[in-house]
Amino acid sequence: MKKLLAMFLAVVMIALTIAACASPAGDTSADDASPASEGGIITFANQQWNEAGTGDFLRMKHQEFTEANPEYTFEEIFFATGELITQMLLAIAAGTPPDLIVWTLSRVGTVINNGDTMPLNDFVSDELVERWKNGDFGAPMQSAPLYTDGIFNAVLYQQSSSQLMVNTLMFEEAGLPIPTTFEEFVNAAIELSDAPHQFGYAFDTIETNTRVFEAFCVWAFGFDPDFQADGYINVNTPGVIEGMTQWKRLFDVPTVPVGMERNAWRSLFGQGGVGMIIDGPWVYASALAEDDNVAEHIIVVPTVFPTGISQGDGGTILIPRGANNPVGAGKFLDLILSRENQELWTNMTMSLGGDNTVTDSFIAANPWFNGYAVAAEGGLIMTRYPENLPDYFEDLDRILAHYVQQIMFEDRDPAEAMAAAQAEIDALIGN
Repeated sequence: MKKLLAMFLAVVMIALTIAACASPAGDTSADDASPASEGGIITFANQQWNEAGTGDFLRMKHQEFTEANPEYTFEEIFFATGELITQMLLAIAAGTPPDLIVWTLSRVGTVINNGDTMPLNDFVSDELVERWKNGDFGAPMQSAPLYTDGIFNAVLYQQSSSQLMVNTLMFEEAGLPIPTTFEEFVNAAIELSDAPHQFGYAFDTIETNTRVFEAFCVWAFGFDPDFQADGYINVNTPGVIEGMTQWKRLFDVPTVPVGMERNAWRSLFGQGGVGMIIDGPWVYASALAEDDNVAEHIIVVPTVFPTGISQGDGGTILIPRGANNPVGAGKFLDLILSRENQELWTNMTMSLGGDNTVTDSFIAANPWFNGYAVAAEGGLIMTRYPENLPDYFEDLDRILAHYVQQIMFEDRDPAEAMAAAQAEIDALIGN
């Protein structure tokens, strides 16, 4: 894979760390050695062990699993977001990977295309495989890179998307309707803005390349659902250029707290200082933690951009090549991906599971969540990285963040900026 040689010098040091975590499972001494089918340690690498909801769910399930199957024990491996994938690539290269790894949907194509996953078909139940084939887990589980040549390479276990979150109290006080069209959205963003005291809309302006690219995709998909058609990427289209023009229009009002990093404007939204954001369901939990009772006034609707499409991602779980206990790993996947536990996942994490399980009772108890469910059921979510270009996500982040910031801060013409961005992308991928 591209960049692997540059990373390889670090393999030895990282491998020692991973090996130390995984050594009990890999110990072949006479006292401890046993075939994987008879039990052993299941090691699971995840960046979410310390997250409320997600970590609680997984710990509950691995405790349940080991109580029902005492021949197994469980070991958590934690790396921070942004570090996990790098560390896992190195561990796989060194031959010391854990048995299960969480990998983002938008980036899992890299490890799959490199031949570094084991077929899930060989280790999970036939019933679970049939659910994947029958569409319970949606289109991603029936297409590349998750499904290739009859093999399921990884499983989608969690989904996320960016939808329109609205503080209805601010709209009521201003006498504005909840947006159902793009022009209503723009008008509300302008009418609710009184910088620097209050803002109609907030988005990333100075964040990391990845986060700016994520925000770019909201607007690009919102005006051109085909800008990543056929697995490639074309940002120099009339739709994308119009999206950038409209985005810049709101930046110039200004409707946005310019220069504020993401967690700060999320917090401001939860405190009642921002009328709308386009974000994921985890923001609701942070609003609940604020003292202003804003959370009770939040609703979520699918984005009201012209196409109705928004960007999203998801979490996949894979069994890497070289895993010491793939049989135990497969049995654990059977447990957490059951219909009952997918429903429990949504209840505990306030996010969609892989199979889109959202019950009527959950929506009745959490009406604010309905926009996420509607978008998922309606197929209104696109993954933000082209599936045919898994090795280029860092470069795409860098290129698009650069030109977006030129549009916003240097008043570069959107058509000119997108043409220049496309030229760099074409040179990068050899178009």
